[in-house]
Amino acid sequence: MKIVPDTSILIEGYLSDEIMADNGHKYEIYIPEIVVEELEIQIGKGIETGFDGIEELERLSKMADSGEIILEY
Repeated sequence: MKIVPDTSILIEGYLSDEIMADNGHKYEIYIPEIVVEELEIQIGKGIETGFDGIEELERLSKMADSGEIILEY
């Protein structure tokens, strides 16, 4: 299953939750550069949601490192 999440999905943490709940699919996650930039801007302004989104990216990165998903930026 191929997924291109927007910023709000990453901020809410829905993606990693969905992946952990559904072990039957092999997910390919493609993170657009603009999404990462938006999170970085939020962090630069001290907006908490930016940190939440980066934490979700870190969870997804760990899943990719363990072979659970494919993650590309």
